[in-house]
Amino acid sequence: MSDMTSLSHEYAAAADFAQEVNTAVVTIKKEQLGLSNPPALNTDSIEQKRQALAAVIEDFLHRLMASGKGKNSKIVVPEDVLSRLEAKHQSQMAYFVDDLRAVSEALAKGLPLEERQVALLDEICDAADASASATFRRLRRR
Repeated sequence: MSDMTSLSHEYAAAADFAQEVNTAVVTIKKEQLGLSNPPALNTDSIEQKRQALAAVIEDFLHRLMASGKGKNSKIVVPEDVLSRLEAKHQSQMAYFVDDLRAVSEALAKGLPLEERQVALLDEICDAADASASATFRRLRRR
């Protein structure tokens, strides 16, 4: 595979991941604020988004703790996203892992998220967006 092709695939994966995660987080935020319309029709969709995000966070946890491949989840997590989060929380990794576990548990059980848990989801979105943007810039320079 040429360098341009592999970079194009990397960008597609990063952009798809960022879109999936951002959509899920926005959906969950709307649900928590009571802005989802109509609630009866969106219940399955919201539950699917919560479960998908919980799977992504479990993948992060598995990869952080085992330093290897994560569990198979429906959403493929780019390595660059994990690297960005690791670099940001390197000095407080134990707390970061505990926070990730708490968010994953709340999502899986359908519990309301606390403000700091929503902030952690926003950090994941930020890392995903930054990864997709950096890959796109590298692609444009070629």
